[in-house]
Amino acid sequence: MVKFRWHGVIAVYFFLMPGLGAAELTVQITDAHGASVADAVAMVIPRPGTATPMRQLAAETKTIDQKNETFIPYVQIFRPGDAVVFHNADHTRHHVYSFAPARQFEFV
Repeated sequence: MVKFRWHGVIAVYFFLMPGLGAAELTVQITDAHGASVADAVAMVIPRPGTATPMRQLAAETKTIDQKNETFIPYVQIFRPGDAVVFHNADHTRHHVYSFAPARQFEFV
């Protein structure tokens, strides 16, 4: 079980409201024992009707490389529409796959 701990707002600017700025938020993600969770990703989404719709960002192509038998970057964030290129900088042949319902693939 992973718990989210909201440490508080550091500075307040509201980008999502006309004429104001954005809000900066610090999030600490811990496991059931209170230890920090490495490489975790948190996503903050406004409730429908509570904020001005965000502008759509253009899709990006992101690269995940294999160096010293490690994914670089180890964690990568994708938005709907983004593409991924897998590169192998190792001399080792790798088996990369996903069985996620959204998109299944397998590279041997």
